[in-house]
Amino acid sequence: MRKIFAVILAMTMLLGLAACKDETYTDEDNKEMTLVVQRVGEEAEEYSALYVGDLTVEAIAMCLSELTGLRFDVTTVANDYGYLTVDWSADGTLFTGPSEEQNEGDFPFGNYESLAWFMLDSLNLSVQRNLPDLGDLYYSMDGGKALVLGQMLDPVTISPDKPYISSEYQLTH
Repeated sequence: MRKIFAVILAMTMLLGLAACKDETYTDEDNKEMTLVVQRVGEEAEEYSALYVGDLTVEAIAMCLSELTGLRFDVTTVANDYGYLTVDWSADGTLFTGPSEEQNEGDFPFGNYESLAWFMLDSLNLSVQRNLPDLGDLYYSMDGGKALVLGQMLDPVTISPDKPYISSEYQLTH
């Protein structure tokens, strides 16, 4: 199912930056990306999003935040091995869990596991869709340490040295 929305937060932030440089953006500067969101055991859904500027993992994460109301707080680090590591911030929803308001929006979650896998899978799928030349993504936290999802009933550790494939893969290996 394809739904269209404008990413107001991303546009506002970029327009604010442009104003500092005495530049302005027009509708012609808008570019479109496809966000792919997926819950465990369900078909992926696609949404169109508008952005201005360079398309980066951080821009995709910001658009996912705007769409879902969750904080996809990430930074990216290129490493000596030629792949890109996405470092998840401890301030983001992946670690804090959703607020009551976030859990009442269009993307509610019944438990932490479904929220965590949704966030990890949706960012991975959206990046693969929009930036296929990046190749595999590697996930970490705290500046390159293993991503530990300790709030899960059965805690999960994702190695920063292995590509993130999907929740389905993580759950079966």
